[in-house]
Amino acid sequence: LIGESGSSKTTTIRHLALESARKRLKDTTALLPMLLYLPRWGSESTPQDFVRSQWRETELPIHVDPIALLKSGDIHLYLDGLNEMGEHGIENAQKLKSWLSSPDSPQYIIVTCRKDNYAGDFELDIPVVQIELLSDHHVREFVRNYLPTKSEALIKRILPSDDSSKQDKRHLYQLARNPYMLTALIIVF
Repeated sequence: LIGESGSSKTTTIRHLALESARKRLKDTTALLPMLLYLPRWGSESTPQDFVRSQWRETELPIHVDPIALLKSGDIHLYLDGLNEMGEHGIENAQKLKSWLSSPDSPQYIIVTCRKDNYAGDFELDIPVVQIELLSDHHVREFVRNYLPTKSEALIKRILPSDDSSKQDKRHLYQLARNPYMLTALIIVF
């Protein structure tokens, strides 16, 4: 799952994990979600060791091997922040890529990464979904949901009425199409 900075990659993956957890609470045969933040990958030598250490840290059953559950498809793995792993990022991305192409790879995985960073050494050779900027319709809907009584005044300021303003790099429209920045505009407004 790739997108621009502030495009809601983390929010999206958290939402997906939450929905998966809700399904699991209602039905114990549903996939168990496991949401991990890749910047926390420290001294563990492999992605499997990282997963196991996070499993233990959250005090899940020690006698259960999460790698076996990932391979069998009983766990849905959500990895957030591929581009945020710091000085060992390239090395860890390559290890992750090797694991994902191995016979022991997880059956279900979603990894987030900034669009501009998902290239070269950070490409994992898995299907990619890109988060697009908000359309005018979605900007209006977003603002109306957060500011039901004052929305039209803000919409008038951030959505240009002509195409030349849409192309102007200094127009608020450029910020309004990014969910994070739109939220900031709403708060400032």
